Amino acid sequence: MMPDASVLAEAAQTCELDLPQILETLNERIDYLYDREHQIGHAYFTGCKERKDVDAVMRDSVIPLLAEYFFEDWGKIAAVLGDSASHDGPLKGGFLKRSVVKPPPGLADGDDLPRFRWEVRSDDEGFDYSGLTEG
Repeated sequence: MMPDASVLAEAAQTCELDLPQILETLNERIDYLYDREHQIGHAYFTGCKERKDVDAVMRDSVIPLLAEYFFEDWGKIAAVLGDSASHDGPLKGGFLKRSVVKPPPGLADGDDLPRFRWEVRSDDEGFDYSGLTEG
């Protein structure tokens, strides 16, 4: 059974987030970058009554599931979440933060490709869903 975003319409009103659009966008991106068999189900969000519930589902269920799907390829995870950036520097997206890791002295390998440390934004920072709900 494929996810049915329409069942989230009621929850969307109480959470003040466009949950059907968020789920559809996540799944379209997963389908494009991986396959349609690894989509996020609507059941993850059906119990959400407030925005903090949606944040908890994203932090505790969806992002770890994406990390499993994409084998910890945080660039693809960021793309699914709408946090991708075209530059090689730090990023503070709606869900993830990325910082440049500088090589310790004597370990620079000369490839000049930046290496990054990825983190999920903290509860205090909250999540910004605009990358999943806008254009």
